[in-house]
Amino acid sequence: MEKSKMNVIKTIQEDSFYLETTHKIHFQDAINLKKLKDKTVHLVVTSPPYWKIKDYGNEEQIGYNDSLTEYFDKLNAIWKECIRVLHPGCKLCINIGDQFLRAIKNKRVYQIIPLHSHLINDILRDFGDGVVYLGSINWNKVSTSNTSGGGHVMGSIFYPRNGYFFINREYIAIFRKLGKDPRPSQELKEQSYIPIEDWRELFKDTWNFPGIVQKDHDAMFPEELPRRLIRMYSFAGDTVLDPFLGSGTTSKIAVEMGRNSIGYEIGFNRDNWKQIIKQKISSGLKNYPAKFNYY
Repeated sequence: MEKSKMNVIKTIQEDSFYLETTHKIHFQDAINLKKLKDKTVHLVVTSPPYWKIKDYGNEEQIGYNDSLTEYFDKLNAIWKECIRVLHPGCKLCINIGDQFLRAIKNKRVYQIIPLHSHLINDILRDFGDGVVYLGSINWNKVSTSNTSGGGHVMGSIFYPRNGYFFINREYIAIFRKLGKDPRPSQELKEQSYIPIEDWRELFKDTWNFPGIVQKDHDAMFPEELPRRLIRMYSFAGDTVLDPFLGSGTTSKIAVEMGRNSIGYEIGFNRDNWKQIIKQKISSGLKNYPAKFNYY
């Protein structure tokens, strides 16, 4: 949505304004990003489906039944569209963790698959003429589910040589699309102000906050993650895209923070998964009025 067309609602009680935002949720495969216009999104925040760990109960899901090559080929098709719709000068933020692969599953030795490194290498190889890599944030979390495929105690315990360390970390890889970034109005700029104390905390290369207990969706990330990224890399009135929306967390936080959002979700293993998303997103209606469109 163009900012000039945003409905700015003045408040009588205080000297500020609220934005009426729009949120477009597509209950379909993220490959349908092809239908979005070029350069219409100001930030991408997402966490792709896990590889070989989570069965989301959808025959068209990415990851669970794929080889490593197939997994990244499918993801690269999505990143291609994300980069196309992203406005120059804006950020692509991808949350991903490395993964244990047990010998019983891969019929080889016990090992860790460096998905984070694969992701960065693939994006720079295929799209390096249009994006640059700005580094990764290390997210140290208190694990609430077995999302890496490992456990807290692994290997032959009590004696040396065959122990394996516990991974309690994921990454947020940050990419910037080359070109000049869009300039917000002074009013929107001031609405997005970040005090220096918050700035120092946000732009550390290591974040420490817990994950969340997994309930309706087996791979939800905590609200704090998109909240930080949206605050760091977008202005009020911008549009945030999540091609793997899951239970709707990114759009919920966008609602709360006065950003527009676009989300794609193919479905997960709950009969009422669409209702779960709708309820979560609408629960973000605390600060700003919003319109919701479901497709």
